[in-house]
Formats: sequence, structure tokens, C-alpha cells
Amino acid sequence: MNIILIPSVILIWILVLYRIFSITGAVTNQPDTSALLSETADNNISSYDTDELLLNYRDPFGSIDYFIRERNDFEPEPFSFIEEIAPQEVIIPSIKYIGLVEKDNKSNGVALIMINNRSCLLQEGETFSEVTIKKIDKNFIVVEHNKKPLTYFK
Repeated sequence: MNIILIPSVILIWILVLYRIFSITGAVTNQPDTSALLSETADNNISSYDTDELLLNYRDPFGSIDYFIRERNDFEPEPFSFIEEIAPQEVIIPSIKYIGLVEKDNKSNGVALIMINNRSCLLQEGETFSEVTIKKIDKNFIVVEHNKKPLTYFK
């Protein structure tokens, strides 16, 4: 077994060293550069080998001048007034009835309400963010906003 392994290992090392020396060794198959540097090679260049650069494009890195103006007779548009916008209806705030907190069975208790994502405890007749509580029940409440009654359920 050793008779076969030792020659195969030596053969593999020879191949590896040959590849290393062939890559790093002197290269003899280089083209002759003296013909490229001669004066006769400059006469063979035709006009289609070169192009002109177009340099009137916008700066890609965000300069202040975004447009190139070639006219000097630029006149700004006349100023126009904006028409007055009629007042819109008041937007009803976001109201959510969460639950009822009772002290005893005689009174209606206190309602736990979220108005514009702010929780508050209110009794009948109290006002928070222009919302007045008119009636509290276990399953619903009646509120008033801008003199408009609104009913919210759990």
C-alpha cells in the first residue's frame, strides 16, 4: 500500500509546484508593444473613435440651479389671490365607551370613556374636550358635542 501512496503524493506535489511556478514565472507570450507606439499607428485612428461630451446636464448631487435657462426674456406669472375657503363643520372627536364604574346600585356611577385617545372618568353632566355626558347606561352612553346628541355603545 505504501508503494502506491508515496509515488502518488510525490506526483501531486510536483503538479502543484509546476502550477505555482508556471503562474509566477516569466511570461514569454506577450504581444509586441513597439508596433503600438510607432508613429504610423496614429494615422490609422478615424474620427468615429472619439465622441464629444455633453456637459449641460443637471448636477446629480443637488445643486441649487435645477434648470438651465437660455432665454433672458423670462417673466414671472402674475400673482393671483387664493379664494377664501368656507369654514367646514367641526370634526367630532374620537370617542369610545369602555365601561361603567358603579359605587352602589342607587346612582348611575361613572363612565370610563376614551376621548381623542385620552381616558377619563365622567359622570352625567360633566364635560371633557367639548363633549358633555347626557346619559350613562351599562351598554351605552349618550353624549352631546356642538349641541348634537350622539350615542356610543360598548
